[in-house]
Amino acid sequence: MITDWHILCFSGWQAINGAPIMKTAFAVWNNRIAPVFDAARRVIMVESEAAGGNAQTPVLLTGDQPLQKVQQLADLGADSLVCGAISRA
Repeated sequence: MITDWHILCFSGWQAINGAPIMKTAFAVWNNRIAPVFDAARRVIMVESEAAGGNAQTPVLLTGDQPLQKVQQLADLGADSLVCGAISRA
């Protein structure tokens, strides 16, 4: 039963060398999770493997507008974003 759940969970992940990978961007502001994505100037990209390993990479967000930041995250292959909120345009 648990194995079936994991297969569904990992089905959307990228695969590198056959191992599923999920890339999550953690928006950072003042060394904490950013309360609002708009205020974040950097993210920590965490690549998690199904086998339990992970790698963390700090990334400077170069855009000033939220859509520019989102495009940069998409270009980096982020599957999800963790932050407090995202302002409306």
